[in-house]
Amino acid sequence: VADALGRALAAARHAGDYSIRDEPDVLRPTKAAVALRDAIAARDDEVARALGSAPNLLATWRGALAGHVCRVVEAHLEPLKVSRAGAFVLARDVDELRRSVAELGSADADARFVRLREGAAVFKLDPDSLRYVALKPGGALAGLPRDELVNVLLRRSDAWTFRGRKAAWVEGLIASLDASSSAGDLVS
Repeated sequence: VADALGRALAAARHAGDYSIRDEPDVLRPTKAAVALRDAIAARDDEVARALGSAPNLLATWRGALAGHVCRVVEAHLEPLKVSRAGAFVLARDVDELRRSVAELGSADADARFVRLREGAAVFKLDPDSLRYVALKPGGALAGLPRDELVNVLLRRSDAWTFRGRKAAWVEGLIASLDASSSAGDLVS
């Protein structure tokens, strides 16, 4: 099931979906999100017809499908570069897929999509605001492990210079993260 969903998503995916320069006039889900949403609905309809007389088994299967969808979406999003304008498209796709998975009735999957949606905010913020949020004790990104935060930062399209080097603001933020974690280690 996960492989079929992954293939549906990969076939419709476009490398530039989330790295656009300008915000679109109308936010619509990307072709990849629509393809995955439709594949989820088709698979669910097939299995619901087959297992219609076994509601407990159907509920278990739907929970497993929701988990597979989460893993597929997370794997799909992990390598992508995201621009500030593309973050709005990304958030729209996550919302679309969250609604689709919500119909499967998995609270765990819903919570994972909420985290994905919150993570899209990292791409929407300008570098100064991101620095503030990342370094503020108890802030929105305080609970995120340093390595995970750095990986997300490096997925921003503005994190790199045209020569393929880390942008100065990224280098400065990583140095500040390292310094703040060292200071926290001294206090502990």
